[in-house]
Order: sequence, then structure tokens, then C-alpha cells
Amino acid sequence: MKVYKFRSECSLDIISFFRCLADSSYDSIHIHYLEGDSNIPDREVVFSSSLNLSKLIQIAKEAEDCHVIAQTLRPIDKYTGKRNYSI
Repeated sequence: MKVYKFRSECSLDIISFFRCLADSSYDSIHIHYLEGDSNIPDREVVFSSSLNLSKLIQIAKEAEDCHVIAQTLRPIDKYTGKRNYSI
């Protein structure tokens, strides 16, 4: 299992992303923590998965309103929170 981190625009995007992962039957996902400022809806999530980064990004790209997740998703040691607009 690898540990990943991403940013989302709101909690609903997180739910959408993990629902797509669950529907795919590829892996079980464990959310370690959620953090965010109560004044803005952005959230950061750390989770473990045996899926590789490219597969996770592809799932996020296909999930409704999960473009920010796809653009920020990285292994935790490479996470910056900055969006990669080329994704």
C-alpha cells in the first residue's frame, strides 16, 4: 500500500472520488485524515491504496467534479497542493 495525498474543492468531491474507487472494485481505501479551514470548503485527504498513481488520477479524472483531485493527487512525500493543469 502506498500513501497518497490530494486536495479537493469540497467534501462532496471526496465522496464522489471514493465512491468511484469503491465502484471499481479495485482496492479498499482508508482515509487517514481530513483537514480544512472552516471558512473555505477546500479539503486535503491522505489515504492508502495499492493502486498506482496513474490509475488513481484516471479514476479522479472520470469522476464528476474531481478535476482538482486529479490535478493535485501525489504520493504523500511529493505532495505540494499545487494543481497540475496539464492533467
